[in-house]
Amino acid sequence: MEVLFAGSKDRGALCLEHLLDAGVKILGVVTEDENDPDSFWDRSVKKTAIESGLDLYNPKDVNGSEFRNEVDSLGPDLMVLSGFSQIIGPEILSIPKEGIINLHAGKLPHYRGGSPMNWAIINGEKRGTATIHYAAERVDAGDILAEREFPIGLNDTIEDVRQKTLDIFPQMLVDVVKELRN
Repeated sequence: MEVLFAGSKDRGALCLEHLLDAGVKILGVVTEDENDPDSFWDRSVKKTAIESGLDLYNPKDVNGSEFRNEVDSLGPDLMVLSGFSQIIGPEILSIPKEGIINLHAGKLPHYRGGSPMNWAIINGEKRGTATIHYAAERVDAGDILAEREFPIGLNDTIEDVRQKTLDIFPQMLVDVVKELRN
């Protein structure tokens, strides 16, 4: 199975590394600008891709005709979104043979959209959910492929919750890709 990977920051870098370690063929890596000096992100998808000798793409508009043509020419079996913030439109959604999957750090459909970990903490949830689902035209509305719950402690900060998802997502993604490949 040939994968086009799109991601950013820690989640993206860790997931990309795990896919490579699992022998998944990565056709290329789509990145976003990662210049946020006030963030707590430690890793870079761009740096990981360069170190791994992978082709990089950094489209301003992931749905623009130039990038759409590039994806079409690559002909990926699957596209993976891991910490990628641009919303994928229907023309790109239709290209990968096995679809596009997205990693979402919240229980769906309850925590659709941005900042699901923050909202879980604000709402006093005792459990969080790491979810992998198919991308669809409606944000965070595609069929769920895998979910894994984790505890949220009374004193957990967003950094604590984020770290729990970083511990879960990489292997979870590898397992889902292997299942789709089989």
